[in-house]
Amino acid sequence: QLRALAGQRRIYEVEVLVVDNASTDATTEIARAVGLPGLRIVSCTDGRGPGHVRNHGIREACGDVLLFCDADDVVSDDWLALMVCAAERFPLFGGPIDVTSLDSLPGPERPSLALPHDLDWRPWGIGCNLGMRRDVVDRIGLFHEGYACAGDVEFRWRAARAGIPFDLVEGAVVRYRPG
Repeated sequence: QLRALAGQRRIYEVEVLVVDNASTDATTEIARAVGLPGLRIVSCTDGRGPGHVRNHGIREACGDVLLFCDADDVVSDDWLALMVCAAERFPLFGGPIDVTSLDSLPGPERPSLALPHDLDWRPWGIGCNLGMRRDVVDRIGLFHEGYACAGDVEFRWRAARAGIPFDLVEGAVVRYRPG
């Protein structure tokens, strides 16, 4: 993921936070070795779940636009530019995920590009391909930290109840590693 971010076209100054959630795989050294401009390693040593880690990053981030992606996935070549441009038009947004290209496990046929919709209520941005303006967090609060997964769904539902729309950024694809 960091190599994919390092190759992005930069139309704005960016800060890239790697929130190290008590990793045991040399995350800090690996991240620094990529040589990514604007990189900052943030320690979050308690090993709690994704909501807690995302909140830790939000608190540490300096910018007004917050973009989220995960270490085990790969963003598309123009992901950063598309997501930053989306923040100029939308308060909360996300791109589709490619659920097949990084999946080496056999399984049922799935569409290659999908926006999560499995809860049949409203589309939601999966945490590995999500963006928002900081004022969304100011308005509805941080991610719920009690969920081991699906905190991104709960976040989107709170945003919807607050009247904050969610918009799809068509080309901002993340190749998602199921697991």
